[in-house]
Formats: sequence, structure tokens, C-alpha cells
Amino acid sequence: MYDNMIPLYFDMCMWYTICIEVIAMTDFIHGRTCVYNINYHIVWCVKYRKKVLSSNISNRLYELLSQTAKKKGFEVVECRVGENDHIHCFVSAPPKLSVTQIVKYLKGIRGNKYHSKRVSRTSE
Repeated sequence: MYDNMIPLYFDMCMWYTICIEVIAMTDFIHGRTCVYNINYHIVWCVKYRKKVLSSNISNRLYELLSQTAKKKGFEVVECRVGENDHIHCFVSAPPKLSVTQIVKYLKGIRGNKYHSKRVSRTSE
């Protein structure tokens, strides 16, 4: 069971290391009262881990996540779909945003907007 997961694990570790190196090489972000460089690796799966995420969905999802992040004051550095049933997001955020707020923005708002756009296309 775990033999086929080993390449994926190493691939994700390599991707995570590359993201860390890219972020680490950049300068710190200077706020009004602080200097920071806070990054989070957030992973979540779809309901029942059904394999429903394809490349078309992942591209659209990345666009929606980036738009929400920009509106809310943080940045989605990288976002990828893993094994068509979960999503990895590498996020850079200011210290005023907690991880729970970021996850709420990414999961809740995006699911609603993605499904509403999909429903409007199918009803036409």
C-alpha cells in the first residue's frame, strides 16, 4: 500500500523545499510595526476523498484561491492538486491573519463560488 505513495511523498517534499527556498531568498516584508516572513503549508481533502479534482479544476481553483487571497491580504505562492483528492497550498500571510482565518477563506468561499459558477454554466 505504501510503496506507491513513496514517490509522491518525495515529490511533495521536493516541491515544498523549492517553495521554502524561493520564499527564504526573498526579503522580509516590512509592515508598519513589524518585519515578517510567515509561510504556511495547508493541505485539505475533498469529501470522502473522492478522486474528483482534475487539471481543469485545479487551474480554475488556483485562480479563485489567488483572487481571494489578494482581497483578504495574503498570497497563495503555490497551489497543487495531489492524487486528485486533496489540495496543497503554500501561503504567505501577515501576522494579523491566523491560520484558521486563512483556511476559512480558502475552503469556504472558494467552494461556494466554484459551485455557483458551475451551476450557472449548466443551467444555460
